[in-house]
Amino acid sequence: MSVDPCFALSAPDLRIVVERDRELARRWVTARPQRFPVDSGGSWIQHDEWRCAAENVLADLRLEMPRRRGCYVAASLPRLPFRDGAFALALSGHFLFTYADRLSSAFHRAALRELLRVAEEVRVYPLRTHLDESAAWHPCLAEYLPGSGVRGQIVVVQPQSDQADRHMLMLSRVGRGRSAGGCPGG
Repeated sequence: MSVDPCFALSAPDLRIVVERDRELARRWVTARPQRFPVDSGGSWIQHDEWRCAAENVLADLRLEMPRRRGCYVAASLPRLPFRDGAFALALSGHFLFTYADRLSSAFHRAALRELLRVAEEVRVYPLRTHLDESAAWHPCLAEYLPGSGVRGQIVVVQPQSDQADRHMLMLSRVGRGRSAGGCPGG
């Protein structure tokens, strides 16, 4: 299941957003060759992979819209439309901490609480901002974790794209049972 407020857009409008964001990402990555591997022509080696992934999501959305399977949900943090413990795992990729300059620590705490409400385990990657800085996640977690029944750890990961993004946050509720998750009907 994927959650994004953009999923409320029509297919043509969503394509415009995807194309705009992909171009912004391409320019951002190209300006940072020390962090993103490039080919002999100077292009980011994963650009085509990201383009294909975006096309696959758009194609999947076109198929899903008439069926209303619910694998793409128009919603946003810090309030998700799912029952408590609906999923075994929630992933936040390139959102939380990435925009720490725009989203407050209160927003991050609320978002983490909400992800932990709907999932047994939460993983957040990367822990760097889009400004090439380590995200200021320490105060956020220091205020949230003690005595909250949450186990947290930072794990080292092998970056797939940004060579500077080597850390992922893993959170889990202590003593909560496993839950079922996945897309309804598929």
